[in-house]
Amino acid sequence: MNAFWEALAALSLRRPRTLFAAGLLVFAAATPFAVRLYADLRTDLRELLPRGAPAAVALDSLERRVGALGNLAVLVQANDFAAGERFVDALAAGLQPLVPSLIRDIRWRVDDERAFFDAHGALYADLKDLLRLRDGLRRRIGRASPLYVELDGDDDDLGAVIDKLRTPIDHFSDGYLASRDERTLVILIRPQASALGLAGNQQLLAAVKDRVRQLEPARSHVVVGYDGEVSEIIEAQEHLVHDLQLSSVLVILAVGLAILLYYRSFRSIPLLVGPLVTGAALTFALSRAVIGYLNPNTAFLGSIIIGNGVNAGIILLARYLEERRNQAPVEQAIATALRTTWLGTLAASGAAAASYASLAATRFRGFSQFAFMGAAGMVLCWIATYALTPSWLVLAERLRPWMRSMPTRRLSRPFARFVTRHAGSAAALSAALALAAVALVVRFAADPMEYDFSQLGSRRGAIDGAGYWGKRLDVVMRSYGTPTVILAETPPSAEKIAAAVAEEKKKQGESSAIDSVVSMQRLLPADQEEKLPLLRQILSMIDERVLRSLPKGARPLVERLRKTTRLEPVRLEDVPARYRELFREKDGQTGRLVLVYPTLAMTSRQGRLQLGFARTLREVAQRTDPEAQVAGTLILTADIIETITRDGTFAAMLSFAAVALWTLIVLRSVWSAAWVVGSLCLGTLWMVGALGGLGIKLNFVNFVVLPITFGIGVDYAVNYYQRYRQAGSAELALAASGGAVALCSATTIIGYSALLVADNRAIFSFGLTAVIGEVTCLSAALFALPAVLRWRERRAGR
Repeated sequence: MNAFWEALAALSLRRPRTLFAAGLLVFAAATPFAVRLYADLRTDLRELLPRGAPAAVALDSLERRVGALGNLAVLVQANDFAAGERFVDALAAGLQPLVPSLIRDIRWRVDDERAFFDAHGALYADLKDLLRLRDGLRRRIGRASPLYVELDGDDDDLGAVIDKLRTPIDHFSDGYLASRDERTLVILIRPQASALGLAGNQQLLAAVKDRVRQLEPARSHVVVGYDGEVSEIIEAQEHLVHDLQLSSVLVILAVGLAILLYYRSFRSIPLLVGPLVTGAALTFALSRAVIGYLNPNTAFLGSIIIGNGVNAGIILLARYLEERRNQAPVEQAIATALRTTWLGTLAASGAAAASYASLAATRFRGFSQFAFMGAAGMVLCWIATYALTPSWLVLAERLRPWMRSMPTRRLSRPFARFVTRHAGSAAALSAALALAAVALVVRFAADPMEYDFSQLGSRRGAIDGAGYWGKRLDVVMRSYGTPTVILAETPPSAEKIAAAVAEEKKKQGESSAIDSVVSMQRLLPADQEEKLPLLRQILSMIDERVLRSLPKGARPLVERLRKTTRLEPVRLEDVPARYRELFREKDGQTGRLVLVYPTLAMTSRQGRLQLGFARTLREVAQRTDPEAQVAGTLILTADIIETITRDGTFAAMLSFAAVALWTLIVLRSVWSAAWVVGSLCLGTLWMVGALGGLGIKLNFVNFVVLPITFGIGVDYAVNYYQRYRQAGSAELALAASGGAVALCSATTIIGYSALLVADNRAIFSFGLTAVIGEVTCLSAALFALPAVLRWRERRAGR
């Protein structure tokens, strides 16, 4: 290989402009494709799952058969409730022209539902509750004492029974979807487009906001907010794009500043960044051709590739400047730098590429696409660095020779002297930290996954976005907005599934996460033949004397029951069309869907409860009808958690094996590879211990940090140890390479730290977890490893 690097150095001296122009041509050709890749950012969680995953297939079937079950919720808060009502009426009227082009249905009043439940609501009460009500009224009629209401304990029981007769809309105010206590009114909009699509949702939300602006809400002294799947998807996309732009700018500026501070020369920035961005542009262009788009996991890979891909250039430039400092001519300095650094940087970049590539062995697309882009980025950045940097150095020297030495050892020499002089103490401290980390690792392993999903969402959204307004929507609606849908092939199958789910809810009792189960037939009251004569008895018992004996809170409800109840069977055509339309599919078929609503207690903080809910529905549906599909965002989330838990562990093990094997192949020494891999193991142990100590858990985004830390973390140990093999001294190797290795880590940390500005907490956790891994692996490579090697030298008498 030495002859090859000598030839490349000579070619760079003879044809520097040709090589420089070739690099610019490659960059110019790749950039348009890279731009298109970043313009196609998809936040749909289905993009993370493998193609053909049951949750993704079920969602596709739901959208094909039904369309959108999600909604856009417009919330109006007003201190003057009457003004809020007028604003909502005006907005609803303004939205009517959007039906049916963008909107399937608008709901802001409950007049039809109220009329229906006034007439038939009593028939929807449980038969046992109606029997208890009848028996309670009989006892009350049979007692004459006026003190009975105050003293008899049965009064509380009867009040509780009567309270169960309330309908699902009784809590709304003035016939609106509203809560007067909360001073909040709601308009629910069902879109025509997919509830998980972006373009149609953006068009709908823009049209709704335009109608809101026309009404000038400030003039009416109202505040308008948005929630629902439509708002959440758009908000996630906008925040991700903003974070992506901000992090990219921060990475470029911070990496440039770090290079400037270390080399103390403005020329070092283009010398390192020029070849780097060429390799990065090639990576993104290739990813555009192979993958075509970015998903939530790969969106920030650009920052990571820039931060880590520059490492090879840093090592190469540092060695070149060292040779120039020793008065070597340009050709000799370039050849020496190429010869002495290519193996270490190849081992480091190859190990990083291997760790990324190991993720391709999983079926999780969030990992496999990450694998392709990361591995390609490490390889292409290394190739671009060694192919282009020599010619850039030649041109830089011709423009203005590098006359003075660069102070690259100002900090590394004192640090190297300190570590090696106190090698025994440093080794003992490293061992003590390792023992402490073991205890923390045990704590971490007991509960490593994040099940509080509120920690994975938007921080800004919780303040003034969908997270903030979602809490107010729950208070008004008092029910989960969007159901999980079970799709059957026939109406009889759907009814069997609905009965099985209802039975499972009954079996689980008060702890069940299932709030209600609705099918087409369940829109009709059960046991109507038995309830109708029972209601006749109940209504015949209610007179003014009985009403006065009831608890005050129950009297209006019983009075309404007496005045409005129709003693006739409910037919399907009597049910409000809004309810029936939920079960109508695009081809006109009905009755093949089962809607299951979770309890409001199952918030995003209750991740385990959500996973249990999804598991229960799947098991019941598959047991009843193996052909049934279960669709919903909760099911999708459950599949993502299950997949990364299974595939992520395998990927981490495969990554470690690949990195260890690659290190052995490149270093061609079992003993040398053992030192490097041992340093990596120590750094990883410290990292996991730190996660346990800080209470940081793994999620579907930061789980990928574990396997890629093996590849990136080995970078520092392999570059230091390669220099140690050349110098034969732990202190000299640390003094010569420690600064450059630390700068390599600094640029990688910068790439990860850019994610700490992300609004999305899952991406923030990725950056934080990766930074911790960088710090611990660098500490192992530049503190623990030199100390142990120096201690070994002393034992050997060197």
